[in-house]
Amino acid sequence: MINTVKDLRCVLDNSIKKSSNVFIVGHNEPDFDAIGSAIGLQVYAKNIGKKAYIVVEDTDLEPGVKKIIEENKNKYHIIRLSEFVNMKDKKSLLILTDVNKGYMISVKNHLDSVGNIIIIDHHRPDDKTVKTKNTYINLETSSASEVVAKLLQGTKNMFYDAQVANYLLSGIILDTQRFSKN
Repeated sequence: MINTVKDLRCVLDNSIKKSSNVFIVGHNEPDFDAIGSAIGLQVYAKNIGKKAYIVVEDTDLEPGVKKIIEENKNKYHIIRLSEFVNMKDKKSLLILTDVNKGYMISVKNHLDSVGNIIIIDHHRPDDKTVKTKNTYINLETSSASEVVAKLLQGTKNMFYDAQVANYLLSGIILDTQRFSKN
């Protein structure tokens, strides 16, 4: 269990550097939080010097999310499940964002074939939560995008553009409405 964003940063940095490949996946039928936090994590990995891939298998997407994916497929290395299956190995890192339940992700049948899994989420864990020691679940945050924004903001020499900031902000504001309520 990872308790602070600072600890999460250390675990992410070490895991990303040691991995052969970095894959990021949100829940099925991703919303703005899942795709925004995935893009933020892809940029985070890139700043560390690793190419990261976002896995999105769904074709029936909310129009705004679909537009983000279509416009940024190459820029943020958004791939399909079949590409993930061909690229993954036992030294791969899989980051689950905005999700912690195995049945809610497209890569659920491949969890045992990657070497390391990190969960970044704000939803309550239960007996269906993916088993990994590298879990950062903060029920007090509005969204996974909020966690990723804190990661990016608190890291020296972390470069990202206004587009990434807007995707993260969309994830924060549009996810559970908890941000606007609080």
